[in-house]
Amino acid sequence: MKVGFIGALNWEPNLDGLKWFLKEVWPHVIKSHPDAQLFIAGRGASDEIAGQMRGINVNFMGEVDDARTFMESMTVLIAPLFAGSGLRIKIIEAMSLGKTVVVTPVAALGLPVTGGKELFIAKDAASFCSALTGALESPAVRRTTGEAARELVRRRYDNLVQTGRMLEFYRTLCHGR
Repeated sequence: MKVGFIGALNWEPNLDGLKWFLKEVWPHVIKSHPDAQLFIAGRGASDEIAGQMRGINVNFMGEVDDARTFMESMTVLIAPLFAGSGLRIKIIEAMSLGKTVVVTPVAALGLPVTGGKELFIAKDAASFCSALTGALESPAVRRTTGEAARELVRRRYDNLVQTGRMLEFYRTLCHGR
């Protein structure tokens, strides 16, 4: 069972979320799943930060050559954010690959998702642990969530779908000409 995080490791909200996850969630996960492994990938980590991103069943990868390959190799991905704004592109990328993602409410902000359908939204350590272990234990949950996530990304973010909508909008502006 491979749990993955990928994101900028010189961005404070990512670091704060990871530190919280390592302290408040991960010990409970490995207690119930001693074979689970956490993989942390991202660029920009100082030596001090890299040292803090280690622990029992924790693998610090640093910058990886291919983010897609990294995400595809994970059983579940996480995004424990408590601050920050903007589009969560790594979450959308993971969803486009049909991956199950467990996030905090802040990480889900701005995404047109329904918690429990396209991804799991966990408000505290207990619910994060529960969602993560539930996803790790159930291939059916991962399959269902992953399929819903992939479909949502296709509908909302696929360039061809969006281009078609834009062309239709322009046709209506030009009265079909």
